[in-house]
Amino acid sequence: MITVETIASKLKSFLPKKRAERIGIDLRPDALRFVHARTSSSGKYILAGLGAIDIEFFKLTPEERQQLGRRLMAQCGGLSEVSFSLAHPSLRMQRMNFPPMPDGDLREAMRWNFREGIDCPIEEYRVGFLKLPRFDQKGKQAIMAFGVHAPAIPKSAEMAKQMGFKLVNLEPKASALFGLFQTNDLLKETVYTASLSMGKDESLFVVMSSELLLFSRVMPIDLTGLSDGESEASQKVLSELIIEIQRAIDAFVLMYEVEGVQELFLSGSGVPLQTMAAHVQQSLGLTTKILNPFEGWKLLHGQKENDIDFSGYDVAAGLATLSEE
Repeated sequence: MITVETIASKLKSFLPKKRAERIGIDLRPDALRFVHARTSSSGKYILAGLGAIDIEFFKLTPEERQQLGRRLMAQCGGLSEVSFSLAHPSLRMQRMNFPPMPDGDLREAMRWNFREGIDCPIEEYRVGFLKLPRFDQKGKQAIMAFGVHAPAIPKSAEMAKQMGFKLVNLEPKASALFGLFQTNDLLKETVYTASLSMGKDESLFVVMSSELLLFSRVMPIDLTGLSDGESEASQKVLSELIIEIQRAIDAFVLMYEVEGVQELFLSGSGVPLQTMAAHVQQSLGLTTKILNPFEGWKLLHGQKENDIDFSGYDVAAGLATLSEE
């Protein structure tokens, strides 16, 4: 069974081995995005296909999911192995500090730390963790703790089965992004890199270094009023976004006692990324770039290098590159 413990353990090394093909499926409330990735004999990733379907996936019947799965499988040459994003309201990721203790006691302490933010019995909350030894202090070990209501895990596996797929990875979106940044060699040991993956109703802000996923925060910002123009509505959304980014950076700085982040990558679909990148860099004085999830990949015929529309496939691309252990 796929557990949060295995999710956390895989964060230590996302690419212990490479396999030939995988479909990464990013599940959202109103859409599904998929990336079909292959690896060449040299280990280089190939973008074999991608697509977006506007659909309320979580409201589909088993029969409708079966039809959707057949459609996706046909588009991906009959491939049946998939990685899903773990989308559940009980999912939490948080840095914690504890004195040295056995793993069993550590997990129990983590559950109690999570208890105020979850709406389920504490004994039904499944937890895992990743150690952050670089940030141990005063006799306490630093960890990145993960938690989710236990039934969410077999439920995801059942949804994949209804589609006719074999679920081989179930990952929080933050760890999928981290895996993508590692795959594309975008992280440096001495640099704190931030990523803002934007969706219609909420955005995900994460901070990473070369070997560690350090910080994750969901930003509930409605971006529907954002456009390339100078309208009042657009400027209001941009101002709110700048405030939320600065708050997230401040929280990260306070948590880890560092000076700040050195660079920010923006990604998302249906938002004016060029306008946003320029505005963020000017407002915060922070080097801001647009993420190309397929940087360094081999593209098939008809696909264009640095296509800005690729940006919305960030999570799906990360899921497609993860390797099972």
